[in-house]
Amino acid sequence: AIKCTPQKTIIFFLILEAGKRLRPDRREVVLPAYTCPVLAYATCAAGLRVRLVDMDPLTLDYDRAALERAIGPQTLAVVSVHPLGLPRPLDGVRARAHAAGAFFVDDAAQAFGARGPEPATCTGAQGDAGLFSFGPGKPLSAGGGGAALFNDASLAAAAAEIFAAWPRPRLASQLLAWVRIAALAVATHPRGWWWVARLGRGAA
Repeated sequence: AIKCTPQKTIIFFLILEAGKRLRPDRREVVLPAYTCPVLAYATCAAGLRVRLVDMDPLTLDYDRAALERAIGPQTLAVVSVHPLGLPRPLDGVRARAHAAGAFFVDDAAQAFGARGPEPATCTGAQGDAGLFSFGPGKPLSAGGGGAALFNDASLAAAAAEIFAAWPRPRLASQLLAWVRIAALAVATHPRGWWWVARLGRGAA
């Protein structure tokens, strides 16, 4: 049974499952040490090992020396994030991942629609797979869920085949999603936010 359902978790899980199908001998996923914990959760749910790599506090990007040491023959995927919605340069990380035979995943969950440092580039569109989240608080929120974008045709085909075999959401879960969206719409409206603020004051 697939348990990793919140926000982007299931989308990243799908990308990893597709990667495993294409490169079953690889068992590690390289993640930045400062990122959303659901990436590590999805990695473990896929039966893979998490390899955390330190970040440069000045750039909020990978420490390149530490990244070089972390990538190896067991690396299935290297994930870059754009923390706090700030686009990070990806060319060096992508090139290193590909040189090692690993997939490169561009995680734009916090930076949907942002333009990267390279001219005419959009976050989420620069990897073998891109990752987006539509959860509460994200730049484009639909109350939950996410999306994947693929530039690698074989990875896209494997993901589509895996997704087609997954069970469809039950009616109860779909209704719950609509309730969550309605509650979010009310809470973020100026009049609704007045009630949310009062509830928070009462809890304090």
